[in-house]
Amino acid sequence: MKALPSSDTKRRSPRVVSKRKMPTRGSPPGKAYSQTAISEIRKKIVRKNRAVGKVQAIQPPSISGANQSRAPSLSGTTITSNPASTANIAGHPLHPILITLPIGLFIGTFLFDIVFWQTSRDVFATAALWLLGAGLVGAALAAVTGLVDFFGDDRIRNLGDAWQHAIGNVIMVLIQLFSFYQRYRYGTSAVVPVGLVLSLISVLIMLFTGWKGGEMVFRHRVAVYDEPR
Repeated sequence: MKALPSSDTKRRSPRVVSKRKMPTRGSPPGKAYSQTAISEIRKKIVRKNRAVGKVQAIQPPSISGANQSRAPSLSGTTITSNPASTANIAGHPLHPILITLPIGLFIGTFLFDIVFWQTSRDVFATAALWLLGAGLVGAALAAVTGLVDFFGDDRIRNLGDAWQHAIGNVIMVLIQLFSFYQRYRYGTSAVVPVGLVLSLISVLIMLFTGWKGGEMVFRHRVAVYDEPR
C-alpha cells in the first residue's frame, strides 16, 4: 500500500509550488527592483544633479550677455561684450565728439549758400567758403578717429552699417572738397548753382550716414558700456 503523505508534507507543499505573478495592465515591462536598489538609484541621481549644479555655479558669466559688458582678460586688458572704441580718452570715444564739427559747419555752408542765392551779397558766399574749409578740417579729424575705431575692433568692421557710414562720409567729403576747390578758384560764380547743389547733396548724405551712425550705437551698441566703469 502507498504511504499517505504526512501532515508535514502537506504543510510544506504550498511553499514549494508558487504561482508566478503576472504583470498588471499598464505596468512597464522589465524586472522589478527592490526598495534598496531604488534607494541607490535615487542617491546616484541626487549626486549627479549636485555635481552638475557645481559645474554650472563655477562657470564664468558669458561675455556675450547684455548685462556683462566688461570682463578682465588674461593679458590684463578689458574685453567688452559690445564693439569698443579704440580712439578714446578715459573711456569716452572721440569720434562722436568730433563729428559735430563737420555736421554743424556743412549745414551752415548750405544755409549761407541759400542766403547768397536769395540776396546775391558776396559776404555770404565768403562766409560759406570759410565754413566749408573749417568743416573739411573737422571732417578730417573725425575721419581719423573713425578709422582708428573701424580698424581697432573687427566687430565694428563686421557691421554693414559701419561700412555704409564710412563710405557715405568719404563720398560726402570728396564732394565738399570739390565744392571748396570750385569756390576758391571761381569765387562767387561757383556758388549758384554748383555750390548750392553740392551743399544740398552733402547734407542729404550726412542725414544718411548720421542715421547709420545711430544704428551702430543704439542697435549694435558700439562703444556702449552696459555697466558703470
